[in-house]
Amino acid sequence: MDTKTGAAPETEPEESTSRENLSPQQIKSEVTPQQVAEWMVQEIHFRGIAYQKDVIAYVRTHFGEEFIRTNENGNVSLAKDVVKAFRKLHNGKICWDRDGFFWGWT
Repeated sequence: MDTKTGAAPETEPEESTSRENLSPQQIKSEVTPQQVAEWMVQEIHFRGIAYQKDVIAYVRTHFGEEFIRTNENGNVSLAKDVVKAFRKLHNGKICWDRDGFFWGWT
């Protein structure tokens, strides 16, 4: 406090660490497989189903390529660590429809 004026001393404004000031690449680099899995569970719970092609496209665009892989059959799939986190989160409440290529809330 300035003793003459009673005003607080001027300070430099603190740099904001909110996500709104980060580039998309910086946001993607902070994302974990757990967060991708949480998004999936929320999406399926809200919509009832989620098609694999839509999930892959969204994850690729919003979370990053590191959460996508090409499986042994040459198909694009979610990374194994995302699938592992996803299974733990939904605890049997979501099932995979092999013929329709979608996950559904049970």
